[in-house]
Amino acid sequence: MAVQWVTGFFDFPAPGFETGRDFWLGVTGYELSPPRGPRADFATLLPGEGDPYLRVQRTYGGHARCHLDFHATDWADLAARADGLGARRELTEEGLAVFASPGGLPFCVSGKDGGPARPLAMRWPGGSVSRVDQFCLDIPADAYEAECRFWADLTGWELRDDPEAEFWHLTRPAGMPLRLLLQSTGDPPGTTVRAHADLACSGVDAEVARHEQLGATWSHNGDGWITMRDPAGLAYCITERKPGTGT
Repeated sequence: MAVQWVTGFFDFPAPGFETGRDFWLGVTGYELSPPRGPRADFATLLPGEGDPYLRVQRTYGGHARCHLDFHATDWADLAARADGLGARRELTEEGLAVFASPGGLPFCVSGKDGGPARPLAMRWPGGSVSRVDQFCLDIPADAYEAECRFWADLTGWELRDDPEAEFWHLTRPAGMPLRLLLQSTGDPPGTTVRAHADLACSGVDAEVARHEQLGATWSHNGDGWITMRDPAGLAYCITERKPGTGT
């Protein structure tokens, strides 16, 4: 069963939930849905046009993190695929299965939710343009090739690999809201795989300044990107990629 939509989650421990939620509303320019769940722990970031693909979740332990949801009409079939590929199933309920990848990254499989209208990039006062368009998976080198193959086999997306490159990526289908970038890190063997959000923008300096006004702090400069931390402590990157195409 093909993956029909992808949702990116920002998971914030309860003490920083409102701070993190409000920051990402400011970053995206989206509206907030009514809260959902038994304890009102979930909400969706609603774009003005197109289908939603970002959500926030209040958690009750650990640190701020990101995870992904993969949606399919036959979600049970996709969940069975995850089982067969070596994912660890942690919870199953009606319409939802919660997993960890072989490298430990949390993800969910659920029914079709959204799509196929990808929201347009946002244009800000002054003319700059940006979009949250990518989740990067940070994978320790000892697990890199196996984890890359897992995500390619789960999604069915082509793995664009280059043994000499630090970054591989999966080729998303047309209209999919999020790209998946796969980064080999210098973390010690056995480190749990993490994920972070990336933005594409028309001007990195202007975007960094906008985020700092919203409460983010600079972390470090990379080759074509700047790593930031949101007010709740979550790391993410602002990149030089084109917001229209992600290239």
